[in-house]
Amino acid sequence: YADGSLRLNDPVTRAEALKILIRSHSTILRDRIDEYQQYASIIPHTHFEPDAWYAPYVAFAVLHGKINEYEDGTLRPNDSNRPD
Repeated sequence: YADGSLRLNDPVTRAEALKILIRSHSTILRDRIDEYQQYASIIPHTHFEPDAWYAPYVAFAVLHGKINEYEDGTLRPNDSNRPD
């Protein structure tokens, strides 16, 4: 994290998990991060901030069919991946 901490006991959000998965499996996003940041502002979405830190990762996932919205049309990037 920005403060240098690891926060190993914190739950991982959907956005954080998406970033980990994409960065570990794709060099495309690393090379074209600015392009995907721009795509984030034109992708139809609900409850998603196009200028958020995770925006290029969500844009990449949406454009490449790697993420699905919930039934209500939201992505909920800040929700935890832990089951309740």
